[in-house]
Amino acid sequence: MSKHARITKLLAAKGGILASQVLLTGVAKCGICGGNMKLTTGTSSNGTIHRYYRCATRSQTAGCKPGTRHTVREGELDDLAMQAVVTALLTADRVKNVIARVCERRQEGRENITKTVERLRYNLTRLTTAANNLLGTLAEGTIGDSALFRDKYQQTLEQRDQAQRLLEIEERQLKDEMRPLSDEESEVAAARLRQRLVGAEREVQKRLFRAIIGEIVVFPDEIVIRGPEPALAETALSAVESEEFPLSAVHTSDREWRLRLDSNQRPPA
Repeated sequence: MSKHARITKLLAAKGGILASQVLLTGVAKCGICGGNMKLTTGTSSNGTIHRYYRCATRSQTAGCKPGTRHTVREGELDDLAMQAVVTALLTADRVKNVIARVCERRQEGRENITKTVERLRYNLTRLTTAANNLLGTLAEGTIGDSALFRDKYQQTLEQRDQAQRLLEIEERQLKDEMRPLSDEESEVAAARLRQRLVGAEREVQKRLFRAIIGEIVVFPDEIVIRGPEPALAETALSAVESEEFPLSAVHTSDREWRLRLDSNQRPPA
């Protein structure tokens, strides 16, 4: 086993970020400062331990805007996000319309795909090198195994994986044309997506969320859930072709779908 592999295994064995099963890790963002929201715990007066999503900037550096709410209970935000995605996003009409828009834009912008592939390949190489360099500094003892290191390393891995998955999608576009779905196919796609999400094991739920959701932004008075339309379109098309469709997360600058939840739907902290 290589030195880097041993270090990665050690981090996972410690129950750190590499072994995280938190549903919204990497996608929950603070609406005030834009930083990640990380899982934290608190103990009530009767000894009960509660789990929260908390603004990492606020937790680690006392930054972010003071006097605002920086935490939300894990179960309540998870449930809210799940309900919104299942009932408002994964519907036949919405899936069909998203795929139709993506098809139209891809037909118009196909000549730019080659340039995008070149840019993504460069970005993937850069992020892979950055992740290896971080592990190298830890192996050499240049920096310690701290929470800040783990956050930086996890963020780099997530960015690398996103670049890899987006590259795979863009390369497929050079070979395959996306097609619009019929009403019946849209019903099948939406139903299979919902079925795959509801009641599944946490790891499957997390993978599907990361496949279609770009970020969940938690503001003091509202929560905005949004994601790239191409990712939803690719996932829905895969669902039409097979009940055991693959899941691949992707972030892109292309047009986004968006769900906006008002303050009345905001779970209490």
